[in-house]
Amino acid sequence: MKVYLAERSECSWWDQFVASRPESLYSERLAWRDVLVESLALSDRLLVAENGGEVVGVLALFLNRSRLGLGARHAISGPLSSSGGGLVAATPQAEEALLSLAGELARQEGWRYVLLRLTRPLRAGEWWLREGYVTFSLDLSQGEEHVWRRIFRDKTRNQVRKARKYGFRVEQGHHLLPRFWEVLHEGMRELGSPCPPRSIFRCAVEHFGPQVEFLVLFDGDLPVAGTVLFFHRRTVANPWAVSLRRYRPQCANTLLYHEIVKLGCRRGMERFDLGRSLRGSGTYHFKRRLGAQEQPLYYYYWARKEQDLPPAPQESAPPAWFPRLYSRLPRTLTRRLGALLIKELV
Repeated sequence: MKVYLAERSECSWWDQFVASRPESLYSERLAWRDVLVESLALSDRLLVAENGGEVVGVLALFLNRSRLGLGARHAISGPLSSSGGGLVAATPQAEEALLSLAGELARQEGWRYVLLRLTRPLRAGEWWLREGYVTFSLDLSQGEEHVWRRIFRDKTRNQVRKARKYGFRVEQGHHLLPRFWEVLHEGMRELGSPCPPRSIFRCAVEHFGPQVEFLVLFDGDLPVAGTVLFFHRRTVANPWAVSLRRYRPQCANTLLYHEIVKLGCRRGMERFDLGRSLRGSGTYHFKRRLGAQEQPLYYYYWARKEQDLPPAPQESAPPAWFPRLYSRLPRTLTRRLGALLIKELV
C-alpha cells in the first residue's frame, strides 16, 4: 500500500473515483475543495492511497489558519458541508493507511488535532470518537406522492397547505443567488449566527454547474425563505436553508422543504440529505417532525493528548449573549463579519 500527498493538478482522476463509491458525498468531490480554497483561502492537503498503481482511497483535509485566535491550529474534513465526509476508501486497508498518514502529517506540521466528520464508524485505534451530531434523510426513491402520503406526517401536510394559502411564489435557478444570499444573511442574522460570504455560492455555481441550484420563496418581491441544493449521484443535499422569523406562523420553512422534495424527485434523486443537527436542538426536532430518518454522525479526532481536543459539540455553543448581540449589529457590519468569522470557525 502506497500513501502520499498529491497536488490538485495531479488529481484529474479524483472525481471519477469518488463517484464510483455509492456512499460518497458531494463534499468529497474536488469541486468542493475548489470552492473552499478559492472563497475562503483555506489551505488543503489531498491524501491518496494506491495499491498496485490503482487508487483505492482519498482523504481531503483543510487547515484552519486562525487570525483572530478563536481556534487552535487544526485540520478538518468536509467543512461547511451537509453531513461532513472527506474520507473515501475502497478497502479497510486503504482507510487505515490514510488515517495513519493524517496522524503523521499532524505531528510533522504541528496541528493540535485532526477532525474527521463522517457518516460511518471507523476502525481507528488511536482516534477519539465523539458523538452528539446526527444527520437526517428522506427517502425519495418512490416519488413525491409517496413522500407526501407515507412519510410526511399529518402536521407537516397541514403546514404545507397552510403555507400555500398565503400565495408564496417559488422560483429556482442560478440567477437567484443574490436573492438567496439576501434572505440567508437576514435569517442567520436573526438567529445571531454569521452568514457565509456570497463568494462561496459564486464559486459553487462555477465549479458545480448544474449540480448546484438555488430555491427561493417570495412574498411579493421579498425573499422569505431559501436554500442552496447540491446534487451528487442520487442524493440532493441542502447545507444551508433558512426562513425569516416573521414568516414562521405561515409555515414558510415547511413549504420550502416540500419544494425541495418535489424538485429532488423531478431530477430523479432517491435521497434527500437534510444535513446535520445537534441532538435535541430545534432543527433536530423540525427534521424529525417532517418524518426524516435519523442517522448518527461520527466525529473522530486525532491528537497527541486528550487535553488538546476541542470542547464536545454540546459544550462548544457560543455564550448566550453572543447571538443577542450579533442580531443587533448593523447589517453592513454583519455582512463583513460573517466571512471573517466563518473562516475562523471552520
